[in-house]
Amino acid sequence: MKYRKIVLLTVTLGCLITVNAHAYSLDFGWGPLYQREDHTLSTSEKGIDLIWYYKIANNNTSRLCTQFEIVLVTDRGHQYEDHFSQRAISKKLLKIDTLQGNIYPGVTKQGVAYFESVDKDAKWFYLFVSGLVLPLKDSCERSQDILRILYKRIGNKWKFVQTDWLR
Repeated sequence: MKYRKIVLLTVTLGCLITVNAHAYSLDFGWGPLYQREDHTLSTSEKGIDLIWYYKIANNNTSRLCTQFEIVLVTDRGHQYEDHFSQRAISKKLLKIDTLQGNIYPGVTKQGVAYFESVDKDAKWFYLFVSGLVLPLKDSCERSQDILRILYKRIGNKWKFVQTDWLR
């Protein structure tokens, strides 16, 4: 029987989710979402850049072998991939695809998701994070479980609303 334990902890700096699937234990946490105007586009095409910081910690006794992915989908039906941008991050932060199979026991990695030219008229969006649940011990297959994180626009800021799992 597949054992999963999910603990959601909301603190002033963000959220932390602990996921256990069989013998694996992975912490995934995130901080606030930052927005900035994209000044590289013409006025009619102008969008916003969204920057989202997260961390992943391996609480296992073996290396994690998984495939992570983060995708943003707006209420207006637009999908955005995570784009790495040196102008938005420090060299200590990693893009999610650089973490594939590279998290050894007891290691915590910090990363950033950077979404360029997001629809400025969106009222809400979901962040979909896959690869947090491993289907079997010593398996490198991608789980079908996806963490869905909802943000809503309040004025000029984005507010975290809730999380749930898509199975």
